[in-house]
Amino acid sequence: FIVWLLALTSLVGAVPALADDYRYWPDFGSFAEHNNWSTEAINTAQAHKLGATGTGIKIAILDDGLVDYGNGLRNKVIAYKDFVSGQYMRGEHGTMVASTIAADENPAVGIAGVAPDASLIIGRVCYRNGCEWEAIRKGLAWAVAQGADVVSMSFTGSNDSWMHASMVSAVQNGAVVVGSMGNFGCEPYMYFGLASGCVQGAIRENTQAMYPIAGLIAAGASNQRNGRVSNTGWASSFGPNMDLLAPGINTSAYDSVAASNGFGGTSASAPLIAAVAALVLSVKPDLTPAQVQA
Repeated sequence: FIVWLLALTSLVGAVPALADDYRYWPDFGSFAEHNNWSTEAINTAQAHKLGATGTGIKIAILDDGLVDYGNGLRNKVIAYKDFVSGQYMRGEHGTMVASTIAADENPAVGIAGVAPDASLIIGRVCYRNGCEWEAIRKGLAWAVAQGADVVSMSFTGSNDSWMHASMVSAVQNGAVVVGSMGNFGCEPYMYFGLASGCVQGAIRENTQAMYPIAGLIAAGASNQRNGRVSNTGWASSFGPNMDLLAPGINTSAYDSVAASNGFGGTSASAPLIAAVAALVLSVKPDLTPAQVQA
């Protein structure tokens, strides 16, 4: 189902790929042009015309929080919990993820959520300089307890048995989990010449999304040429456990201040795929996480 809808088919430690990193700055076009390429690539308008808008589906976003910017997200949040309350609240990355998933359409800046009628469950597990793995595990369990049908996790980090068990539990309890593959894929050149340690075709999985769990969808980032992002100063991670590529460069979203047309990395592709999973479930609510993934 997801492959049908996705026609095109976060940093070191556990730091999300923040959209204001210079590697994600836009390099062409207007707001609308940036956003349109990604939503057109996954046939968002076609899905909406067929009646798939995410109605009745709960999407959990585990990230660095949410800052409302009048994009319709406020009324869609049905649960919010802070698992790192002692840390600085930024909210930029999480707001971009949330608006990618469910923002109301704004033609002026070309932003439209893929699943605008879905409900949002927000768990803040990340902060300015990273994410807390214990907070992520607690947040994942909490999101499932809140009835999440889909969980979006736009961050990467080392795998461990506790995280694996948490993700298995989430899927077994009926939640589709979508995780970023990371932005560490092989690229031919680094910032200062040839990357001698890079071997094309090498497996570059180093994230919790690599677990071979039925119902866990590993998200890679694609470009406007329908290929994996690999020549922009960073590259989408990949490997045998990567499930789908989705737009992951020069997409539009709301950050914590205003509209931005520089959201990218597998941080951007994961919420697109999570939102499409919500569209699938809004039409076929009896599908298991493994069936949604398939």
